[in-house]
Amino acid sequence: MSVLPNVIIVGATRSGTSSLHKYLAQHPQVFMSKKKELSFFNKDWLYNKGLPYYSQFFRQAEVVGESTPLYLEKGVVYNTKNSIVVSEKSIMERIRNSLPGVKLVVSLRSPVTRYKSRVEKNYFQGKKDFTSCISDMIKKELLVYEKKYTLLYGAKYRIHLEDLFEHFSRDSVHVMIFEEWKANPQLGMKKLLRFLEVDPSFSRRIEYVSNNSVESYKSMPFSNSRKFLSDVYMFGRSLRRLRRANENIVMTEYDRRWLYKFCREDIDYVEKTIDKKIPSWHIER
Repeated sequence: MSVLPNVIIVGATRSGTSSLHKYLAQHPQVFMSKKKELSFFNKDWLYNKGLPYYSQFFRQAEVVGESTPLYLEKGVVYNTKNSIVVSEKSIMERIRNSLPGVKLVVSLRSPVTRYKSRVEKNYFQGKKDFTSCISDMIKKELLVYEKKYTLLYGAKYRIHLEDLFEHFSRDSVHVMIFEEWKANPQLGMKKLLRFLEVDPSFSRRIEYVSNNSVESYKSMPFSNSRKFLSDVYMFGRSLRRLRRANENIVMTEYDRRWLYKFCREDIDYVEKTIDKKIPSWHIER
């Protein structure tokens, strides 16, 4: 008998989803996929293999899940070259049609600090289109904002959440605020476990641990030197990682305020969705 997930952590990237996945995997009533990001619903060549392929990653438990944080972003898929593009496809519609009754978990982080974190990750991974200056990144992304995928698009929570709630009811979605549950992981996990209808007392054993820190991307990349040397693209990325390892990402006060203004309607929408203010997301004038 095939087993399919009844919960998916759908986002957001750089918002603690790796930690949530790890926490849930420790619970005796929960099975989380061994590989965190299966990307089944946003990679056409995997989705076209069908649910029998997808089911091989799971085994029977009261709660069965996976975590692919890019699912949250409306229309965002991987093309045949394995690069990210914005399409007309609805990931949420695919999930709803494939997994009726599934519950979704969304962890949201301040779009300002999240933008910086996403730039850091990509820059220290050696990706050539990224710079260490947030101002320069914003300028580059604004030039192509209407034409291709950008991190600025990923920051537009209202677009993504409206798409999510078009396909799922509010009571099937659990929204968590990263800054809040990071500060008190026991309380955050207790609420999540209650949403999943499993024993919430397990949350007492949880302490927040960053499983995907920027420092990990600064470490030596040549774990498989033969692979990197035989792949010109990966070799170039590895050299950039080495050169960038001692650098830091620069975000000015102007950058922070510009991003805050750019995302202000999205912050307001999230606060309306969860029916409370998020003080840590706001920047005083």
